[in-house]
Amino acid sequence: MREALEEAEKYSATPVRLAGVNENRTTGNWLVAAYTHDTSRELDPQLHTHVVAANLTYDGVEGRWKALQVSGLYDRRSYLTEVYRNALAREVRALGYEIEDRRDTRGRDKGFEIAGCSQDLLDKYSQRLAQRDAAIQEFTRERGRAPTDNEVAVLVRETRADKLQEISTERVRNPPRATPAHSPHGGERGRGKRLVSRPRIVRREAVVSLDTSRAPAILLCCGDLLRA
Repeated sequence: MREALEEAEKYSATPVRLAGVNENRTTGNWLVAAYTHDTSRELDPQLHTHVVAANLTYDGVEGRWKALQVSGLYDRRSYLTEVYRNALAREVRALGYEIEDRRDTRGRDKGFEIAGCSQDLLDKYSQRLAQRDAAIQEFTRERGRAPTDNEVAVLVRETRADKLQEISTERVRNPPRATPAHSPHGGERGRGKRLVSRPRIVRREAVVSLDTSRAPAILLCCGDLLRA
């Protein structure tokens, strides 16, 4: 993650709108926080990181903090994705794992998986993917066409579970079962209701990529909230 962020940082810029000038000036610095999770909202194993960039960059020419211009980052999304994937693949192999490329049904690159993991195992721990695919199928059936990329993004948001902000390690590993609405001897067992809670949030850390010699006083809270 750090390697990808440092590469992305090179393309940070700020708008210049002085004396009739209308351009972007490369600054090569930004302020970001990275939050690492190791489960999905359905508690499947899923190591991933959310990165939030502040709308700040230091303009060395003007000697002040200004708004961040990210068009250069968006233009290089595919390249930066590959930087991240290649760094991750290198580190995974350094740990002794073999990897294999993954492609979708249309032959498009989908990154890589650890070799030896069966498709059944991947499917078992890909509940969010299954939920997304089911939503896409329903959309297509109802409207007679496949959703656009933007519509898929909306479907993903609409089908995901709510976040739980705080949860203990013990509860993640051994989620409590809800008490059925009626006794087993009474016939009703709460059909259609989820009997296992879905706690989440596993680990968070803040990472700063910035030349602190020019930075104002900034306080960042760092640390592991939970190690699974």
